[in-house]
Amino acid sequence: MCVQDISGTVNDTIVVAESVAFFPEFIVPIASPNRALMLVSTEDFRRGEWITRSRSRARIDACSDPDQAFENMLRIEGVRNSYLLRSSHELGVPVLITGHESDWGAILQSVERQLGL
Repeated sequence: MCVQDISGTVNDTIVVAESVAFFPEFIVPIASPNRALMLVSTEDFRRGEWITRSRSRARIDACSDPDQAFENMLRIEGVRNSYLLRSSHELGVPVLITGHESDWGAILQSVERQLGL
């Protein structure tokens, strides 16, 4: 649905994508690789976010083995991120790795530079 909304915009659309629903294959048809950027989080960032998100934490806590469920979820996210990195590289979509330790000013500069802003 989000991709459909974006695809109706003008041809010079800028897309910064970060979500379990966004894959490079969905972004390339609506934004050229020099106008797109995939954000991929580090494992440490994902680990911290899963712990602090109440909805995610509630799902994990509802499992018979919450610790194992948490590790499984991180493994799934890791596989997804590996795919994002590989697919982005194949399609020429730049990737920016982000995490808790990230310098957000530097990230903003990287985004602006990549997208020609």
